[in-house]
Amino acid sequence: MSTVVDSEPRVGTETLLCAVDPAELCGEQVDAGMSACFAAVNTAAWQLSRYVLECSRAKAGTLERVVTRRRAGKVVAESLGWSESYASSRIEFARQVLERLPRLGAEMAAGRLEERKAAVIVDLVADLDDTQAREVVDQIIDAAAGLPYTALRQQVARVAAAVDPDWWERRRAAAVARRRVTLRSAPSGAAELCGLDLPEDPAQDAHDRIVALAAAARRRLARAGIRVSVGEVECEVMLTLTGPAGAGMYDLDVVEHVTTLYGGPPSTDNDGGGPDGGPGEDDGPDDGPDGPDDGPDDWGPAGDGPDGPDQPGTDPGEPAGPDRPDGPVGPADDVPVGLRDDGPPDASPGGGPDRDPEPGSESRPADGDRAAECGEPAVVGFRARTVLRLELRTVLGLDRRPGELPGYGPIANPEAVAMAWARRHQRWRIALY
Repeated sequence: MSTVVDSEPRVGTETLLCAVDPAELCGEQVDAGMSACFAAVNTAAWQLSRYVLECSRAKAGTLERVVTRRRAGKVVAESLGWSESYASSRIEFARQVLERLPRLGAEMAAGRLEERKAAVIVDLVADLDDTQAREVVDQIIDAAAGLPYTALRQQVARVAAAVDPDWWERRRAAAVARRRVTLRSAPSGAAELCGLDLPEDPAQDAHDRIVALAAAARRRLARAGIRVSVGEVECEVMLTLTGPAGAGMYDLDVVEHVTTLYGGPPSTDNDGGGPDGGPGEDDGPDDGPDGPDDGPDDWGPAGDGPDGPDQPGTDPGEPAGPDRPDGPVGPADDVPVGLRDDGPPDASPGGGPDRDPEPGSESRPADGDRAAECGEPAVVGFRARTVLRLELRTVLGLDRRPGELPGYGPIANPEAVAMAWARRHQRWRIALY
């Protein structure tokens, strides 16, 4: 027996729709039912948080509560089938939204704010004192429910930096202090090797070097008629550079090693980075990773600060992304910037003329110098492709606002300003509003 719902809206219709099969409803009723269920889930998350917090403090047979109980997550974990560490994190989240930041809890109880967005806010204001954290929540709470996750993070970060100018620096310093390399098994059964909380500048240079070596390897493979995805080759380059197979290798050795892994022929001519008759349809690095909600940059005015040489993503119509080639290229210029073999690269492999060359960037010894025999450079040169955005007042030291690395996120003021002034030899674009 099917349930028939009157198509005319009336009081209580949304509540009823939660219990109805949406396949039996018309479009506007499906939309209303979805919103009603969403609100109910948010309210239920708030109620669950209340029970989790009380359970962590309750004692059997009495209304007495123990606020300072050791291993408070143990009881919650055993009852709900969670790990103790996860239960402890949920208890702390409940304490945040119910006691420290009660406006978040009130929005969840009303069904307007979902738990995940509340968690984003809680995480970002964790380094602020209670008064500052509540001020940030008061300023963003009305818009929070309607913002995508990335935009919400950026908005909260902007307000937090305005409330406490030292917030960015403390948050970044704490993260860099716990930087680490992790290896874990992915849900698929494959492995994930990650460097976490790295300093921005050397991390971007390391990424750009991997991209450059992978692009050189893919060109060799393309000439042999072998097509391999960008991601595959970049991963093999990273594993070669960091693993035992790459011990003592120069850049071109890495390129040749990765090429032979896919059945490519060994190098017999100068193909370390020169033109190859035109790029393939998939030649060059792809865009970097982006979140599901990433859209146009909305952290300050676009292009309002210094940027790397010939950077995409700063002029109208150019593609965004820190590692995309500069656009259409001619027959003598068909490789990403810095991969040409018509002379020394414009910047050292580290990305700037002020840096010391990395080990192995000098010419090889005469005994076994394959690079000299083939006329190849000792390294695959590349130009660091950092895009940095700052307001002009910030560059001039008149305020302490954070900067932005488009595609990656905000960067603390001291590091942003230092990166800007370390790039005085590069092109700056200034947008006036």
